[in-house]
Amino acid sequence: MSSMLLGVFDEFVEWISWTPVIIALSLAVVGLALGVLARRIARVIRKTNEINDKDRVLITIKVIAIVLLFVAALIMILM
Repeated sequence: MSSMLLGVFDEFVEWISWTPVIIALSLAVVGLALGVLARRIARVIRKTNEINDKDRVLITIKVIAIVLLFVAALIMILM
C-alpha cells in the first residue's frame, strides 16, 4: 500500500515539475487572480469607488483573465 502511494507521489512530482505544467499553472493562477480582483484593479486605475459593469477597464481586465485561463487550459490539454 505504501509503495503504491509512494509511486503515485513520485509520478505527481515528476508531472508537476514538467515545464509546460508549471507555465500552465502559473497562467491559471494569474488569470484567476485577475478575474477575482478585476473590480478592485479597475478602481485603482480609474481612481474612483464607483465602477460600472460596462466600464472598459473592467471588461479589458476580465477579458485578459479569461484569455490567460484559456491558454492555460490549452497548454494542459495539448501537452
